[in-house]
Amino acid sequence: MTVQNNEWRQDRLASERFRVLLPIGAAVLVGLLIATAVLGWGEVLSSAVFAGILVFLAAFLKPEWALIVVTIFAPLATVTMPMGTLLPGTGLTPLNALALALIIGTFMQRFSTREPAAPATAIDRILLLYLAWSGLSVFTGIARWYFDSQALGEWLAMACGYLMYWVVRRRWRSEKLAYAAIVTVLVMVLYEAFVVHRQYSGLDTSAFSWDLKDRILGTFLMGNANDIGCYLSVYSMVALGLFLSMKNPLLRWPALFVFVVGAAATFETYSRASYFALMAGLVAITMVKHRRWLVPAVIAVIVVPSILPASIQGRMDTTSDQSAQGRKELWKHGLYEMMKNPTGLGWRGYSKNEAALGATLKDPHNMYVLVGAEQGPVGFVLFLGLFMVMGKEILAAVERARTPIAKGLGTGMFGALVAYGLNNVFGSRMVFFTNMQHFFFLLGLLVVLSKVPTGEAHVEVIEEPEEKAPRPVSPWRYRSYV
Repeated sequence: MTVQNNEWRQDRLASERFRVLLPIGAAVLVGLLIATAVLGWGEVLSSAVFAGILVFLAAFLKPEWALIVVTIFAPLATVTMPMGTLLPGTGLTPLNALALALIIGTFMQRFSTREPAAPATAIDRILLLYLAWSGLSVFTGIARWYFDSQALGEWLAMACGYLMYWVVRRRWRSEKLAYAAIVTVLVMVLYEAFVVHRQYSGLDTSAFSWDLKDRILGTFLMGNANDIGCYLSVYSMVALGLFLSMKNPLLRWPALFVFVVGAAATFETYSRASYFALMAGLVAITMVKHRRWLVPAVIAVIVVPSILPASIQGRMDTTSDQSAQGRKELWKHGLYEMMKNPTGLGWRGYSKNEAALGATLKDPHNMYVLVGAEQGPVGFVLFLGLFMVMGKEILAAVERARTPIAKGLGTGMFGALVAYGLNNVFGSRMVFFTNMQHFFFLLGLLVVLSKVPTGEAHVEVIEEPEEKAPRPVSPWRYRSYV
């Protein structure tokens, strides 16, 4: 027994020496790389590459920091898209590559002896089931139509966004950084609202015209005013939830400011779905968790539209809008395709099918119909089930939450879920990384903050006696990562 303990002690001393020498060796290597890069590429490019390497490594070593970086750049398509793709034809951008590194690091953690930051919830299983089924629809599309690299890249970006929940739920250890991450999301909402307001301020708002809508670009892709409106209406709900739940005025009033600015910018996008989603989220939050605010919320929903500029009031009128009436036919056709094809048309198969039929519009303008048509009844049921499970878990997390911030985040996320659900009725809003990364990121934070007692989310205490037998293999080593 003594011989075994001596051997174990020697192995431990060797391991400690290696840990001391490793940072020194890494620093020397990084210094040589920087010097070589500066001579070959110049200071600016080499600094950017070095920063990218640090963030990429953080995806494995300090995932919280890498996740915050992803959250900052997620809605900034005007900045990230010009970078191009790392592998032509795959849609793998630097931002998606960083998200993918976080996912790989989380998968590797299942072999670690450390427990996840929070236990799995019902969301984990149905989320992974939906992603698996939607992934199969990519192959269905290839078999039915042809290989489409854009479809593969689009699905990969969507999967990366959804799996942000899983990454955070398993690996987020710092409660303080969780609060910083929530503030980061609110800052990004405020910035997006500022960009939209700046574009809107130069327009003639005496009457609505499609030209006005086309000029609202935000930081998203060209012509995506509806997606921008969805982004603002969904994440403004988080600010409202924090305002209603927190007690500290230094935190409450800035949250209210973000909500008001975000709501105003939502109307400035001329997206009707976002208007209704914003109102629905507001009423949902007050009716479920803050009923004393229900009457003021209903009054606001009734009064605010009447005092908006004429162009926005004109946009809210759907009685003479052919586009609103035409969507009903698109939805009927999409549901018909769902029932006609049990396995679906395949990823991006709806647009290809419509093109083959000679149709002018190649999108059903409804996320639920799109999922049903491309992924069949199974995908449709899984997608609806994901929404139902998320709603149930969000409300349960609010009840478990021990801090005002956690309760406020949960309340806001319930409103965000309602707003997202309504936005999806009028467009495919939960496909693109720029729009939904924040949602699944905050959902993971909510699970961590509500299931881990305050003060213990970021604390790791490892106390070992001076002499100890080798640690047995942890049962986590063999548990499913679900």
